[in-house]
Parts: sequence; structure tokens; C-alpha cells
Amino acid sequence: MKNYSKEEDEEKEEKNKEKVEKWRHKKERKREKRKKKTERKKEKRERERERERERERERIKRKGVVATHL
Repeated sequence: MKNYSKEEDEEKEEKNKEKVEKWRHKKERKREKRKKKTERKKEKRERERERERERERERIKRKGVVATHL
């Protein structure tokens, strides 16, 4: 086993800290990306639901029934 000097230990510690910080930053970016993606999916589903409600209203109007509950 090799004996390391205090300077070498400090260098290794610094490099390790940099790697950890880089890893955390990468994970944070991925988390933000996932968050945006799920938000877009939620918005898309909501728009689709609204379109479906509108289609239902139009269908009922064509039948001549007033849809007050929609």
C-alpha cells in the first residue's frame, strides 16, 4: 500500500467533490426535464378532456336538448 502525501489526499478529495457536484447537477437537470415532461402530459390530457366535453356539448345541441349540467 502506497503512502500518500497530504497534498495528494487533498487533490483526490477535491476531484471527488467536483465529480459529486457534477453528478448532482446532472441528476437535477434530469429531474427538471422529467418534471417538465409530466407537466406537458398533464396539460395535453386536460386539453383532450376539454375537447371531449366540447364535442359532447355539440352533440347534445344537435339533438336539441339543452345541456345545463355540462
